[in-house]
Parts: sequence; structure tokens; C-alpha cells
Amino acid sequence: MAGPNKIVGIVNAAIEDANRQILNQSLSALPRETRIGELVDGLQETDLLEDFRAMLLSDFLAAVGGGSRPGRKPGRPAKAEKSAGAAKGGKASKGKKRNTRTQAGRDEIDADIQIALEGLGEPSPAEAIRKITGGTSAQVRDSLARLVEAKVVKKAGERRATRYALK
Repeated sequence: MAGPNKIVGIVNAAIEDANRQILNQSLSALPRETRIGELVDGLQETDLLEDFRAMLLSDFLAAVGGGSRPGRKPGRPAKAEKSAGAAKGGKASKGKKRNTRTQAGRDEIDADIQIALEGLGEPSPAEAIRKITGGTSAQVRDSLARLVEAKVVKKAGERRATRYALK
């Protein structure tokens, strides 16, 4: 049975997802002539301002119709484009594409993993961390191994029961 902290985390994640969907639907219904200042002023009266401030510019443009073709129903997202691998019949890549062959790339994923662990607040499996940070399972495992060796992250358990948390 899941503990109370895990249940609260699941409920909070579901609420955040619902808020993002509401925000995206609301943004897509706005007239194109709406000024950003008017939008921010209107959002200050709601609980959605924080979600709006955390939104990526690319997500904002997609929500207001920058990524969808003319004639698409309001609130409907643009069609996803196939990745190069999927277009050739291979599997689409999962998560954020990362280049961990360079020190800068490794430093970036290490920092993202630390931020993810801070946000999770409890010992978590590598797969949960990967879903937040992106990259491949191998990249996340390698990064976690570096962080454990540097004594920034503590590791508990073995195999499928392995959990990681900040020290």
C-alpha cells in the first residue's frame, strides 16, 4: 500500500497536470490580439499565474496556436512530428535529447537530476527521475553513479528496489 506522502505527491501531480490543461485550453481560446500584459493581469485573479510563469515559450506558442495548422479546433494540440528514427521505421527517442559525451552535457544532466531529486523530496527510482529530466535510462544511471561517487546523492537498495535521494 502506498504511504501518505506518495499519495499526496500523486494527487498534487494530477492537480498540476489538470491546471496545465486548463491553462492551455484557456490560452488557445484567447483572441490573437490579446496583449501579454492583459493576460498576466487576468491570470493574477486565478491560481494559474504560477503555472503560466513556469510555462516554456514553446509550450505557450503551441497553446496559442503557433504550432497548430489553421482550421484546427480551438484547444486541440498540433499534430506531433515523427522523430528521424521513427520516420525511418525505428523507435522514437524518449525524453529530452542530451549529449553526454561532453563534460558540459554531463554537468547539465547532473544538475537537472539534483533539481529533480530536490523536487521529489523522497528517495526515488531512476525511472521516476528519468521521466522528469529526460535523456535515456543509461544517461540517467551514469549520472546517478557520478553523483553517488561524488557523495552528492545517496543510494539505497539494489536492482529494482534502488532509490536515490540527495544527501
